[in-house]
Amino acid sequence: MLVKVRALLAQAETTNFPAEAETFTAKAQELMARHSIDAALVWESASSDSRPVAIRLPIGDPYSNAKGILLAEVARAFRCRTITHTDYALVSVLGFGSDLMSVEVMFTSLLVQAQIALQAEAASAPPGSRSRSRGFRSSFLTGYAIRIGERLRQVTATVQDEVEADRVARGGGSLLPVLASRDDALDAEFATLFPNTVAKSISVADGLGMARGRVAADKASLVTRAISG
Repeated sequence: MLVKVRALLAQAETTNFPAEAETFTAKAQELMARHSIDAALVWESASSDSRPVAIRLPIGDPYSNAKGILLAEVARAFRCRTITHTDYALVSVLGFGSDLMSVEVMFTSLLVQAQIALQAEAASAPPGSRSRSRGFRSSFLTGYAIRIGERLRQVTATVQDEVEADRVARGGGSLLPVLASRDDALDAEFATLFPNTVAKSISVADGLGMARGRVAADKASLVTRAISG
């Protein structure tokens, strides 16, 4: 699965056409979402005692806040939890093993794609323009991250609906209780590992930058056909 996903994301990172990049990324997300659901069903049917685990990923400057938001958005799409350790420039991601692999692979690729989108925005701007300022760039990446997260979750929800409909049609049980059990296990482990967390609001220095970032993340439809095989 990871070989297929990495191949799709490599195509997304190297194409010069934003529409193609979005299509390749969406296909990768769909494949990983299906894999995540399969893993959840195996976990439930085998009465597995496997527990969520945490990994830590470095989030460095420049624009570390925006990069952290991108990681959090990707993690949400895979039903994982995140917490930022500001003093150490790290983000902990809590989830089940297969989902954590998907988060790391997708985040790494989207970080590359976000940088490409930012460079394309700056390339079309004259020297000294507003779109070359640090505030604009940080806001651009924040807007990009939030919109990409929305779209990834949309793909995940579509896959979940398709799997649910197929299971019901075949006379199987609903998928929702299985996913709810995984969420409960995640929430309990998160509360144990990180009992003293503080929610932090997202601040944006440049509204235009955020809007342009959302546009960059919204250039092509993420509606895809189901992947077979």
